[in-house]
Amino acid sequence: MRSLLPGAALLWLVALSQSPGQTVPWPVNGGPDNIRYSPLDQINRTNVARLEVAWTYDSRDAFRASEMQSNPIIVDGVLYATTPTLKVVAIDAGSGREIWKFDPSGGATTSPRFRHRGVTVHRDRVFVSYRSFLYALARKTGEPISSFGTKGRIDLREGLDQPAERLSVSASTPGSIFEDMIIMGSSVPETLPGSPGHIRAFDVNTGINPVDLPHDPEAGRIRLRDVAEGRPSPVGRRQRVGRRDGRHDTRDGVRGHGIGLL
Repeated sequence: MRSLLPGAALLWLVALSQSPGQTVPWPVNGGPDNIRYSPLDQINRTNVARLEVAWTYDSRDAFRASEMQSNPIIVDGVLYATTPTLKVVAIDAGSGREIWKFDPSGGATTSPRFRHRGVTVHRDRVFVSYRSFLYALARKTGEPISSFGTKGRIDLREGLDQPAERLSVSASTPGSIFEDMIIMGSSVPETLPGSPGHIRAFDVNTGINPVDLPHDPEAGRIRLRDVAEGRPSPVGRRQRVGRRDGRHDTRDGVRGHGIGLL
C-alpha cells in the first residue's frame, strides 16, 4: 500500500466544494455519538463513479504484514490518523500537506501484527494509545502535553491493584469522550494469568483516573454523574463493565462499549 487515506481526503474535498465556508467534523472513531453514520449526501449512487483522487499521502512506512485499521479523524480542516508503524500524523485535508508527525516509539521497532484504529480529538488535544500508554498530544504541534500524566502520557497498566510490570494491557480502539473524561477500553491476554480488562475513564486534562465503570448500567449512570459534578461516588472502584449491544447514552451520562471491539 503506497498511499494512506486518499479516499478520506477525496470525500472531504467533495463536501467542501458543495458547502463553501463550512466544515463537517468527524472527531471520534465512528463519528459523532459513535453511530457510524453521516447525513452528508453530496456523494451518492448517481455520481460516485465520477469521483477522482484529489491527492494522496504516503506515510512511507507501509509493510506487507501491516494490519492497520485507522479511521481518519477530521476537525477544523485537519485530518488526523495513525500510520502502519503507529506514528501519528496531522494532514491538511485540503492539500494533503503533512503538518506534523509524532512517533510514540521514539524510533523503536514496532510489532508487525499490531492492530490500531486511530485517534480521538478533543478540544486542543489528540489522544492516541501506543502499547500500554495513552498519550495526549497538542493538536497544533503534535508535542506531548506535559500536564497530562507523566510527560504527556499515562501507563494503562497502572491503577489495577496489581504490579504494573507484570501486566499486559494495551488499547487498539480510540477512546470515547464524555464531558471532561476519555473512556478507554483495553486489550488483554486471553490466557492465564490474565490482566484486568476494566473500562476506565481518565481526566482529559490531567490523566487522573477518577472512576472505573461498574457492570450495573444504573450504577454507572449514578457514578459518572457524581464524578462530573464533583461528588464522591458510593460505588466500589474495581468492577468490570461491558454491554453486548455496544450502545451509549450521553444524556444519562453512561456509555456502553461493544465487548468485541475493545
